[in-house]
Amino acid sequence: MDGRRLFAIATLAAVALSLPARRVFPYVVWATLGFMVLVILWGTVVRATGSGDGCGDTWPKCGQQFVPQNPTVETLIEFSHRATSLLAGLGVAAVFLLAMWALPKRHLARRAAAGCG
Repeated sequence: MDGRRLFAIATLAAVALSLPARRVFPYVVWATLGFMVLVILWGTVVRATGSGDGCGDTWPKCGQQFVPQNPTVETLIEFSHRATSLLAGLGVAAVFLLAMWALPKRHLARRAAAGCG
């Protein structure tokens, strides 16, 4: 990674940490929701193309590898859906952690994030 990329990442991290978490929370929630909708729509592509078996039954691996080496189109479609699902899960975890950190104990959004809504 070159110096410009590291500087850009460091700058973004500094800006993100300088913003109050309560101001960032709604943006993270909406971004995660939008990404989840895209994952669901991509799941319809997986189903419509019959690519659901592109990686076989080996979760989280795709075949015998974590990243397929010589993938078919079906494998690429299924693997990309698995990868985007992982990213969506990380977004949900970020929403949960941010809600627990940034919101007061009795806040409805915090209770909903904890599943006690």
